[in-house]
Amino acid sequence: MTNHWVDIKNADLVLIMGGNAAEAHPCGFKWVIEAKHHNKAKLVVVDPRFTRSAAMADYYAPIRAGSDIAFLGGVINYLLSNNKIQTEYVRHYTNATFIVGEAYQFDAGIFSGYDEAKRSYDPASWGYELDDKGFAKVDMTMEHPRCVLNVMKQHYARYTPEQVSKITGTPKDKFLKVCEYIASTCTPDRTMTIMYALGWTQHSMGSQMIRTGALMQLLLGNIGVPGGGMNALRGHSNIQGLTDLGLLSTSLPGYLSLPRDAEQDLETYYKTRATKPLRPNQMSYWQNYPKFFVSYMKTTFGKAATAENSWGYHWLPKWDTGYDVLRAFEMMNQGKLNGYICQGFNPVGSFPNKKKIVAGLSKLKYLAVIDPLNTETAEFWKNYGEHNDVKSAEIQTTVFRFPSSCFAEEDGALTNSGRWLQWHWKGAEPPGEAKGDQAIIAELFTRLKAAYVKDGGAFPDPILNLTWPYLQPTNPSPEELAKEYNGKALADVLDPKDPTKVLAKAGEQLSGFGLLRDDGSTAAGCWIYTGAWTQAGNQMARRDNSDPWGIGQTLNWAWAWPANRRVLYNAASCDPTGKPWNPKRRLVSWAGDKWAGSDVPDIRPDANPTDADAVRPFIMTGEGVARLFAPSGMADGPLPEHYEPFETPLTTNPMHPENAKAKSNPAARVFKGDMEAFGTPKDFPYVATSYRLTEHFHYWTKNVLTSAVIQPQQFVEIGEELAKEKGVANGDWVKVSSNRGFIKAVAVVTKRIPSLDVDGKRVHTVGLPNHWGFVGVAKPGYLVNTLTPFVGDANTQTPEFKSFTVNLEKA
Repeated sequence: MTNHWVDIKNADLVLIMGGNAAEAHPCGFKWVIEAKHHNKAKLVVVDPRFTRSAAMADYYAPIRAGSDIAFLGGVINYLLSNNKIQTEYVRHYTNATFIVGEAYQFDAGIFSGYDEAKRSYDPASWGYELDDKGFAKVDMTMEHPRCVLNVMKQHYARYTPEQVSKITGTPKDKFLKVCEYIASTCTPDRTMTIMYALGWTQHSMGSQMIRTGALMQLLLGNIGVPGGGMNALRGHSNIQGLTDLGLLSTSLPGYLSLPRDAEQDLETYYKTRATKPLRPNQMSYWQNYPKFFVSYMKTTFGKAATAENSWGYHWLPKWDTGYDVLRAFEMMNQGKLNGYICQGFNPVGSFPNKKKIVAGLSKLKYLAVIDPLNTETAEFWKNYGEHNDVKSAEIQTTVFRFPSSCFAEEDGALTNSGRWLQWHWKGAEPPGEAKGDQAIIAELFTRLKAAYVKDGGAFPDPILNLTWPYLQPTNPSPEELAKEYNGKALADVLDPKDPTKVLAKAGEQLSGFGLLRDDGSTAAGCWIYTGAWTQAGNQMARRDNSDPWGIGQTLNWAWAWPANRRVLYNAASCDPTGKPWNPKRRLVSWAGDKWAGSDVPDIRPDANPTDADAVRPFIMTGEGVARLFAPSGMADGPLPEHYEPFETPLTTNPMHPENAKAKSNPAARVFKGDMEAFGTPKDFPYVATSYRLTEHFHYWTKNVLTSAVIQPQQFVEIGEELAKEKGVANGDWVKVSSNRGFIKAVAVVTKRIPSLDVDGKRVHTVGLPNHWGFVGVAKPGYLVNTLTPFVGDANTQTPEFKSFTVNLEKA
């Protein structure tokens, strides 16, 4: 999330797409209302359903679920062909001027470098043309035929309003009206913010959907500015925290990454991560990667991590393939996994193809569930009739259940969508035998370590060398853990410009990640969190809501990563001379000798913007500017392209009807057997999409009687046209089936779900709220993930929950 919730009030236009903030983020949605009231902002909603957000909108346009890239690609074409871009922003702050190498090709839906057998790309041909010093060549006039802007123009010229309407089902006039709204923000005095959520994430091309939104915002000059940005709405604070702290299978804390199998030594590991500048004088802040990494290793292995043993590098696992959740359950089904520890989530309800999930769990020797509440995962082995029809006697998995505390029974920090770490204090002690998660994990670790000490093992080194400096080894306190991820000086940290000057004394908490070193003199568990608990105390507990600049920048309320900065890339809010594009809403500006303003500048404080080869605002890239074209980093292409979901009502991809390889994302991983489990339009003609309700909190509140009373019975939503076709009246029971199973629920017949004309056929949508299950005080219901396909996004492996196909009949 580039900006933050409060900043939404500064927008002139709010686009909600790939989310439904009024329903799923009702507390945050108030800032949209603020923008409308105080800023005369317009709200535009694009969604398969007329949602609660749409009910508040100035303009609503329907769209077929899963076709967002076609819609946004069409908007990009509209902006480029009508010259509705903020040209100087694009010229100076994006890679529009960079010249793409001659090897790059795109043909019939496939980018150059594709290996069909591996379903993957080698991005080598996507690189820039380089000069003899290794810098990327640029053309500041943006006239070179292979400069990024012209490559983009050629790529998106195919996304005409007619083609967009054909693919998305959005009527052409409505699509063009949305284009007009969006294009109105191409001037420096107007900004648009995009609010998206899982409606963009949970697709086989979800990362590229989000990227298309980012490309659109960059062309308009809406990144790094007040009221702009790409705002990922994370309803659960633990979702932001889990990515920050590296809980994805190939991640380390602070968006560092585990080494690959081919990276058997530290220098090879650094090579692709400590990226050198691609233009003269750019910061390319990832050059500091060794400082972040060594400080992390010192936190993890303490005195055992030394320069001589490469800071314990050889104790880290080296991954040969991604071990994400879909891979884990694939391995379970193949009998390649003995045990699974499941902490604070409910795979039987939350992962696709429930039948496959239950089959996998049934092959384990043991399953450990850490959760405050009973879950379907803990009860997967019990027969609940049609809701969970298993043969309990044949399931030999031993299930261990560890009751944990819930957030209201713990002290600690929560990280919200806006990257704010906010400290909270417990409201009650946990009941019965429940313990905090850290106590449960600590007990498991100390017993595992004792077993390794006693019995040895194949590779005990990382377990035995793990540092465990807590006062109570079996119950580390949240304060200790917070201080640990912030980091401290292990020796005096000296000023590199003046070695007589001590910046932090040995043993002190560090004030910011600028103090981290790669010589073993500093430790920090998560470099982006350095500054959260300094020598001055717990910055996350601050509660001063003063807003001296009047634009929602409350820098003394809690603490935001990185460096308490509230808006990322905020130097892009100024023109190339350092003056704000919009003086009425000033984030930062160049004061002649330094950057200053209402936010912590996201640039070197003394970087003079008027210098030749001035430092540009996107300091984390080698280019110094934002990437419209991604020469690396994306598994499925340097530019977003529309591919059909793996289950689609169409027989071809209308963008590439002649090429079956380009029907669905050609770089998305599909396991053997799962491809065969995808349904065909003949048997499953309707588009289905899943979503949340305000009255329920995912699978949590079916354990809460008041919530169960508010939404007492499982239902599905269908449009009036489909209901008439099927002879279904409001309140009738219906059976919804996919190629993987079925659910039964009450039909809510509604005007809110339009039927759409897509590629010459009428397409209906079935809406599936996903809160019910067979455990809890609520009326039992079917898990919606009984229906969903086992495939994920090519980059993140997030499952494709938001667009698949079903059949529907009266039950």
